[in-house]
Amino acid sequence: GSWQRVTLPLYSNLGTQGVYVYATDYDIPGRRATVHVESEVRNDSRSPQTVTLRVAMSDAGGRPVAAFEGETAKLTPGETRVLKGSRSVGGLELWSWGYGYLYRVKTVVGTDTVATTTGFRKTEFARGMIMLNDRVMQVHGYAQRSTNEWPGVGSAVPAWLSDYSNSLLVESGGNMVR
Repeated sequence: GSWQRVTLPLYSNLGTQGVYVYATDYDIPGRRATVHVESEVRNDSRSPQTVTLRVAMSDAGGRPVAAFEGETAKLTPGETRVLKGSRSVGGLELWSWGYGYLYRVKTVVGTDTVATTTGFRKTEFARGMIMLNDRVMQVHGYAQRSTNEWPGVGSAVPAWLSDYSNSLLVESGGNMVR
């Protein structure tokens, strides 16, 4: 492999975490949040290497939204470390019910690049309410059978029948399935 690499998000099997992108410090009226990036990097060479985390974020149309640098680290041979970076980003389109806006966050460490597709939303569960982007969500839904089976068809439900079932839920005002 290369002298350094971003690890894969396969902790249960490889013991590595890859790249994580998340947001905090939401300002919903100002359409702003702090975007955080964490990238686990490994030095596969026989000599120390200095690497810097670089981040480029674009919107659904591919237009640049933000670019920033994260931590720089000197990695010893065989060393694995998580590099972190964050920046306050304005003008965000927040992911919401019925509006799944997505961003592409490109992380670059040395010669290794990883693209992550994600959306940003503020969630809160408090005072007996579910909040999404500071708005109370009224939850109306159904609790399907644990096997998701249909009488006479069983659990081998074809795609068209699953689509039909979902359309019945939406048409009846449902927005959640347990």
